[in-house]
Amino acid sequence: MHMQMVTQRRGAAQMWLRHPERVFLILVLLATVAVVLLSERGNSWLSARLAWSPAQPSAATPGEMIGPAVDWRSVGGLGRDYLQAFLALDTSRDEGRREAAQWLYGILRGAGIESYVVGSGSGSPAVMARVRGSGAARPIVLYSAIGTPVADESRWTMLPYGGEEQGGYLYGVGAASSKGTAVVHVLTMLVLQRLGLPLERDVVLLAAADDSALTDPESDVAVALGRLRPEFLLSAGGGGLQELQPGERAWMVGAFAQGKMVVRLGPGRAAEPGVLPAEAGERLLQGIMRLQAWRPPIASSATTREYFGRLASRYPVGIRHLLSLPWAWTRMIAPQLEQSGGQLRDNISLMRLEPWPDDPLCPSALLQVRTMPSRSREQVLSDLGQQVSGLGLRLQLVSVEAGRESGWCTAAFEAVERALALEDPTALVLPTGGAPDLARRLAVPGVACYGLTPFDMNATELGRVSGGDERLAVSQIAPATLRMVRTIVELAGQERHAVH
Repeated sequence: MHMQMVTQRRGAAQMWLRHPERVFLILVLLATVAVVLLSERGNSWLSARLAWSPAQPSAATPGEMIGPAVDWRSVGGLGRDYLQAFLALDTSRDEGRREAAQWLYGILRGAGIESYVVGSGSGSPAVMARVRGSGAARPIVLYSAIGTPVADESRWTMLPYGGEEQGGYLYGVGAASSKGTAVVHVLTMLVLQRLGLPLERDVVLLAAADDSALTDPESDVAVALGRLRPEFLLSAGGGGLQELQPGERAWMVGAFAQGKMVVRLGPGRAAEPGVLPAEAGERLLQGIMRLQAWRPPIASSATTREYFGRLASRYPVGIRHLLSLPWAWTRMIAPQLEQSGGQLRDNISLMRLEPWPDDPLCPSALLQVRTMPSRSREQVLSDLGQQVSGLGLRLQLVSVEAGRESGWCTAAFEAVERALALEDPTALVLPTGGAPDLARRLAVPGVACYGLTPFDMNATELGRVSGGDERLAVSQIAPATLRMVRTIVELAGQERHAVH
């Protein structure tokens, strides 16, 4: 026995001498495990798994009790009728917007909900409705836009303002965006009114012709909203439910609004006034092409770091810790998510070509740059300058609106998470861009704005929203309403109440 132990020790020593790198890796791995387990989080994790406690029945949350209390098939049928009628109204015109406002008001008022129309005599009317709570917490606003852009009929095979139904889909401008969201908000108010749940907050529906009603501090809508002192605003945005990879889905919730910069690009000044630099037009064209082809890097901010941290949460604790390091995030994670670029990086688009203001003979290009909230104007202008260096071009800042982050550590975002987890606990909820643009210029201070599109949207359907033949499956209306009602009840509902 003694000889056997001596032999084993010699064998271990020989392995150390022959393969020191293997032994070193083993020691590093053991040390890493020890550090993780001895950390506060690791110790909590280990204690939770070693400790024994008898199973406790979990109390149902307010959101869980909503599902069985409502005839969702009837809700879906009613929503189909509402959306079809709404899509048939051409709300790209003032007359159509006024008609839509009165129509929404009639639905809400007819259900016994406190409602009124603001600015009914103008081309920008708004409908406001309220289901009252106890006032223990500040209100939440469900916002949607009545107005829609003028449709390019050449991109449509269906009538853009016809409300046509085909194959289980309703077609029309705004079906899966502004108008679809507005109908879900109306249905949410009807369900809340019908159930009569005790709420800690007022729930306010606001359907305005466009965002300008909320960004002008002197508008009737902004004044009325300011009197309510809302804490949160939910609007269409984010990106809905998307498939990250086969069998893995995530809700994209807009937690920040990108900033907006308008920049003028043009040739440098000539030595003599009124004389263009050589090849000025060609150089300007090259600069525009460079900027439009350039893909800015994904910008690091509090929200994007949380976004990637939640994606990394799918992996074991060791890998998750590795991916949380800045160098690993930059080199290993961000490059794999190029498809999410629109909401995680700056975006550049050409607005128009026009003469330079103080030199009519000098051409210039107006560029719109959607910027990440963490980026300063100096950083953006420096990056643009580097991309057009060597072309003899100059940049001029025309206007700037800073981006705004609402964050994910708020009662509203956490309520969204709980509500969506009731439907699918395995789906991630990711804070991303897509909060409503009005968040940058909202005339009412102290309001956290979030973008929540309650629909299951794949890439094809998302493409239709900005293209042609926008549509929404009728079967999505009831589930979307359930998600929204659960979100409101998780945020504003009083705990341990009975659903009647």
